[in-house]
Amino acid sequence: MYDSWTALEFPEVKQSILGKFSHDVSEPVANLLIRELVESVDRPGTASGIKLENEPELEWVMPVINYAFSLSFISPREYETIKAAIRIYLSWMTSITPEVQKSCPSSLIEHPDRYFRRMIEALRLIFLPRHIPYTVDADVIIDRQANEIRTVLSSIKLWTSKVHDDYRDEVWSRSLLFLIAVNEQLLTIPSTPDDIGPSVAPDLVQSLLDCWIHAALHELIPSPSYWKTLTLCSRRWVFHVPLIEIWSKKLLSLTILLVQKIHGNTENLKNISIDNIYLQEDIQNFDNLKETWLRLFHLLGNPAQFLLYSNRFIDNAQVDTNLLAYINGQISLSFFLAITAICKMIEIFYGNTQISTDFHEIDDLYHIWLDACKVVQDEWNRSYNRQRPSNMSSGSSGISGMNTLSTGIPAGDASTLTHQSLAASNSALAAGPSSTTISRKNTANFTHSLGSTKGQKITQSARTSQYTPQVPPEPVELPRLRPGQYVWYYLKNNKLTPLTKHENQPKVAHMMEIFLYWLYDPALSTLNPLYKKYSEDVISQRSMSSAEIDMQSVGMSGGVLGGLASPSDSGVTRHSFAQSTTSSSDISSPQNSHIPSNVFEYPSVDGVAAGRAAALGALCRIICAKSSREQLPDDQLAQFYTVMHEALIERDRLMLCSLLYYSVDLFKLGLRGIEILLPNYLMAIDVILTESMKLRLHPSIHEVEMRHACLRALASIIAWPTTFGPTSINDNNSRLNQGPGNVLEINPTYIEMRPRILRNLVYTLRHETDSTNLHLALSLCAIFCEECCRYDLSMAKSNVLQEKKVLQRQKASLDGDSPTDDDEEKYYAVSVLRGIVSAICDNLCKTQWNSETITSLAALDCLNVMATLPQSIVFSNREMSTGSLIVTSLCRFVDTQLQKPPPFHSRDLHSSVVAAYSSIQIWLCSAPMLTEIDACLTTVAQTIEFGLTGGKNMSPSEYKPASQRVYDAAELLLSTLFSVVGGNNPSTIIDERRLLYKYSPQNIDTTKFRHFLVRQHSLISIHEATHIDEISHGYPTLFMITRTPYHQAHTSIIQLRPKSFEAKDGDQENMQIFDVPSPGALAMTGVGEILNSISTAVQQKQSLRRASPPNESKSLDNLTSATGSMGTQKQFEFPPGFDKPQCKLDAAFPPLQPIPETDQIITQLSQIKNRLSQGGGSAIGQRDAHNVWIQSSLGSFLSQPPRPQSSVKKCNTGRIFLYDLGLINGNSFNKELIPLDSGQCDEFYRDLHQIVDRSATKILQTVGIFYVKDGQRTVGDILDNAMAIPTTRPEFCRFLAELGEGVDIATHPNWTGHWATAFSAERKPLEKPRKQDNYALDGINHCLWWSDSLHEIAYVMFSERSAKLSHLLAGGNGVDTQHLSSYTRGSSREMTLGEEDIARRGSVVPQSVTNHDQNMPTSISSDLSQQNILMTPAANAQNAKSRTKSTSTINSENSGPQQRASSLSYHSHQDKPAKRNPDQRIFVVWLERIEDMYHFPYEDGSRHTSQKPDFVIIFLHNFEPGLVRVHIEGIWTKYSQPGPLVDGMVISTTALSTMVRQTIISIARRRLIEVDQYQMVHLKRRNSIQDFAKKYTQTIQYRDFLDKFITL
Repeated sequence: MYDSWTALEFPEVKQSILGKFSHDVSEPVANLLIRELVESVDRPGTASGIKLENEPELEWVMPVINYAFSLSFISPREYETIKAAIRIYLSWMTSITPEVQKSCPSSLIEHPDRYFRRMIEALRLIFLPRHIPYTVDADVIIDRQANEIRTVLSSIKLWTSKVHDDYRDEVWSRSLLFLIAVNEQLLTIPSTPDDIGPSVAPDLVQSLLDCWIHAALHELIPSPSYWKTLTLCSRRWVFHVPLIEIWSKKLLSLTILLVQKIHGNTENLKNISIDNIYLQEDIQNFDNLKETWLRLFHLLGNPAQFLLYSNRFIDNAQVDTNLLAYINGQISLSFFLAITAICKMIEIFYGNTQISTDFHEIDDLYHIWLDACKVVQDEWNRSYNRQRPSNMSSGSSGISGMNTLSTGIPAGDASTLTHQSLAASNSALAAGPSSTTISRKNTANFTHSLGSTKGQKITQSARTSQYTPQVPPEPVELPRLRPGQYVWYYLKNNKLTPLTKHENQPKVAHMMEIFLYWLYDPALSTLNPLYKKYSEDVISQRSMSSAEIDMQSVGMSGGVLGGLASPSDSGVTRHSFAQSTTSSSDISSPQNSHIPSNVFEYPSVDGVAAGRAAALGALCRIICAKSSREQLPDDQLAQFYTVMHEALIERDRLMLCSLLYYSVDLFKLGLRGIEILLPNYLMAIDVILTESMKLRLHPSIHEVEMRHACLRALASIIAWPTTFGPTSINDNNSRLNQGPGNVLEINPTYIEMRPRILRNLVYTLRHETDSTNLHLALSLCAIFCEECCRYDLSMAKSNVLQEKKVLQRQKASLDGDSPTDDDEEKYYAVSVLRGIVSAICDNLCKTQWNSETITSLAALDCLNVMATLPQSIVFSNREMSTGSLIVTSLCRFVDTQLQKPPPFHSRDLHSSVVAAYSSIQIWLCSAPMLTEIDACLTTVAQTIEFGLTGGKNMSPSEYKPASQRVYDAAELLLSTLFSVVGGNNPSTIIDERRLLYKYSPQNIDTTKFRHFLVRQHSLISIHEATHIDEISHGYPTLFMITRTPYHQAHTSIIQLRPKSFEAKDGDQENMQIFDVPSPGALAMTGVGEILNSISTAVQQKQSLRRASPPNESKSLDNLTSATGSMGTQKQFEFPPGFDKPQCKLDAAFPPLQPIPETDQIITQLSQIKNRLSQGGGSAIGQRDAHNVWIQSSLGSFLSQPPRPQSSVKKCNTGRIFLYDLGLINGNSFNKELIPLDSGQCDEFYRDLHQIVDRSATKILQTVGIFYVKDGQRTVGDILDNAMAIPTTRPEFCRFLAELGEGVDIATHPNWTGHWATAFSAERKPLEKPRKQDNYALDGINHCLWWSDSLHEIAYVMFSERSAKLSHLLAGGNGVDTQHLSSYTRGSSREMTLGEEDIARRGSVVPQSVTNHDQNMPTSISSDLSQQNILMTPAANAQNAKSRTKSTSTINSENSGPQQRASSLSYHSHQDKPAKRNPDQRIFVVWLERIEDMYHFPYEDGSRHTSQKPDFVIIFLHNFEPGLVRVHIEGIWTKYSQPGPLVDGMVISTTALSTMVRQTIISIARRRLIEVDQYQMVHLKRRNSIQDFAKKYTQTIQYRDFLDKFITL
């Protein structure tokens, strides 16, 4: 920068003529002359003092004054002479200012510039170090000289600020050179802390940089030679910590000004204090500011050069060992502070307002040290006074001097323990390892302590006294503060914070250009091997965890002296770190961490290691700020990868902690070649995650927070192994392949990383104690299981494995062995699942988990996801143990919770119980074969009993459920067990209208349906079907339509048959009414084929394989036969060989042998059998002869075996059916059986549909889907994407194709996402529509639909026309068709909304049932207006004040411009509300550019006059082929976010749709415990059935009912 400029030279200070004389002659002359001269200065305007009238007089006097500056500060008279001489010159130098003092000679006033040069040069003598004899109190002498130096420096700053304009250039140039020269005099030569240089270093540097920056900003520096001179000199002073500290403050202040100028005085940076008053001036010249900042930034050079400066002294064998230790300590601290300043500067560029620029920690630690010393002083005094005899009054005056603790501090004189200067603190921090005593005046004086002699005298005097009964305590020598303790204290008090992002942040490439040089070399810095030998801190370059004082080696205990270690007791172990470094924190630690009781126990951290870690962390912070569209140069990436690789294989714990904390987003950026770091990165996660379970590895990062960072880093790479499979990671040409501990040497593949990931997850589940981390770990477990299952199944179906299986079978057949068809034992996913399930089930019932509601719910969410895994993995080799373990563990969890004493019962506890019942329900529905295990079924039954009765084996009078919520959950599980589990639970509604369309009005008369309310919760409708020959075959037959709280309308065929009836072949098929596709299922080959065809392109480009998603929901239109909804029942059969011996005891019994008695009985039985077969009547012939009936003509008829009568062809089938069910009797009438009046047929069926059929039987959820193209921020642009799905990315189309099936809303009988269009009453089968080129899934004509036995989800990709239509449908009273023209787009049927469609939709919600819809959960009923959901981002800040808007992580992701992602920091759930807003809306947003999520307009404040809805937004961004980045933003309660997807996770595209669906289901089910007064679905439907029955109940007597019913 200054190569073409020469550095300035400083001439030696000239000696005065008096210096040639002896001291005895010169000193009195100077003293006498100056004493009279100063009178005119001290008392101007009086007659005293000498007046210099002309220039010769002035010339004669000045050498005398100059000589005075060279006098010693030891003698009081010489010291007074020096002070007087300084006052004289400072008074005369006012001649260069407008305010000239009266004492100035007239000749000096005439030529002030000429004399100013001579005077300021003479003042350099004040700054020359003085020799101090050993017999003199060095502290006093140094304080005297330091005071005068400060006086001169403050005067110079005053002159330069008030200098006359005529002399401005001369004064500033001379002043700057003077300041450089005096700093060079005192700071260049290394000296001990006792010398004058370290004592005044803060004042020297502060004055120099204050004046220099002011001159630079106002263009007062004559030439770049000045900058070059300052730069060369400053780099020789780097071992002075004050230089680095003050330089950092100035640099940071200039950086703040620079950023404010660039971005227009940003408000957020105005909260950061600026160091100097000069910097607060209004700087108009931006170029000067920029140039000054750049030159100041380069002033000290690369911090890595500091270590080379230390190495020069280490290589010099002549340097004293103590001085070398001091220099090493100072340089390590300087290195750390310089790197810290650069890191803070980076944060300022990124707009972080949480930083501090004052480096106040050094003062804080110094005062803490002084307070600790004062406490020790007082303790020693009290101990001494207790042992001093009370009758020593005669010697009290002499013993008063004993109250000094070998320090020189008078007893009780607390005023002496004040902070004299910043130099004292720096010197104290730089002290060596030996113990020392406290100095009275200057704490830098640790070696020449005079207090030690006094202490020995005190002890000896006390011992020789005849009145002393015992020996007084020995004086205690206190250890010095070390630089490493300051490093530890600074790190402890400056918590690391994630890097924030803002809209105007600088480009990463530009930041790397500026800071890469300053961070790359320090991060790779290596030390001289002798550094550790001469270092003041006992450190470990390998691991910071071994750099602490061994607390077991501290043999002192009790009192304030407990814990003070001697210099020799400095043994260090890894065990000691776990005790000594865990300090107090805002976050409670799970372990009983040792908190240092005083400053003497503070641990020590090497400044070089801490600086390297900070440099590495800063690099990671810059890289992770990269935007999705930004490309980094290859050379920058190569250097960054080199630094990362070296740190990963070195495995220094400080560096690994900093690396992992700041690089959680590193593998989400799509960086080229980033995979080369993956194996060692995973190893680093393993190391830090394991070790941080027991101890703190980084003082700035709590153990819990460090483990959370590791888990977040693991979340970013958890999908990489299964996405890229057996591909090799290593590049054989890479230079990163070598090195000790390098995982790349074994040439790993991606899939080989799965065992280590599994190990970390299981280890976390078994050892983690923080609920936030457990929540994240459980979510990762669910994702990892899903990824492994899909990968193993896809590989099993690949051609390679199929060919291998054929070869194995052929080989086995040749060997005579029977081949096996089951390769499931080869699935690694089985081991993954069993390992994770074992860890979860082992901890689920432990107090640590079941007492934390967040942990319990997260574990249940994880188990719910595992229920959806492929059965071939869960029940590998038909092994039921995994599923049985999960169900029994859930039951045990319920029992454990409910068995707790009443004081422990709370809403949270019952919420966990309700969630556990729900999980059991999910597992039994997904794996009904578990109910065939006797032990499992018994356990479930007992758990249900516990929830219903409050205990087990209790009498009805003792029933006392824990709460109504628990009772309802247990009742739902019981009903599910009998009605859903293992049964045929069709999703298609088969009601009266469907039968009418199938069998025509000639056979089905809707007025002849008889409707009944059965047992207050179910509706049955019966209709004669005997006349339909294709069904009845001549037997009495009827249709029974059942509507229960758990099922939609479903029809069964009931037939009266004789006992001997045997169904003929084909009768079962005849019993089926029809088997055609559901009208609501759209012969939508169209939507599925288009989405799949679009996704084909991306599948061909990627070398990825995925398992085909299972067909999880199918349209079932088959009516069951007389067996009801359960279908054909399996009859029990004895297994072959059941009678064979099974054990040794069975074989021990001999077989039965015939004996004469048995032969006789067998003969008699044979005779009886023959007689009966011949029609002989009785078995005993003697009785037949006397039997009148047998002998009569009726004998042959009566002796025939009984035979069934022919079936009745004509009868009242409905009456017989109800009678056989036991419902027709006087006691049950109007109780268990209530007839309904359907006289007004039209109104009855309309209300039946609106009140009952439109009441859901499953949990409903609507999900809005949006596609945001690059840069789109307006509502209109985003909504328009829904009308052009083929123009979106193929990955998005594939995602839609796997979410659900396309349905035609006009005829779909189930949920469609909007109450105005859901549960269509249309049952007429539709013809297959023609294929179309484009479908709009906006909820008007089509949507995506998915369901299972417990849930229904409708995915709607909102468009502008659906948003407009929602305004018309919001009232629920129909739609005015005059607005139809505004919705018409295009000419195709899909793009045009006709009048007929709108009219039909408008009539779906009649006024008569509007109130009923309002009784539904608000989260569902509010879907009427859910489509109007977008607005500008300005409304984002108007969230409800009682809720917490956040993202997941576990503090986690970077916030946007509006700070939307604000909270997943630790334990933030403590401030979250317990209740959920019932109006909760879920959106899935696919982003082409991840930064657009900060501008997504998701709220509509105009549509909500009261509390706004809770939004949950799942952002998806495909950043790498096959990998999707997930960000989740939402308003969560204290129960935290439902899983499995969490904020910041990376998932493969193959598992994306399944995991998104499971997350949506978890969110929907979470309302059960979060929404206040939430009513379960089956209870809501039961109430709907009862309301409908109440409206149409017949008021009729039992006799009239029988007459009417029988005569029908």
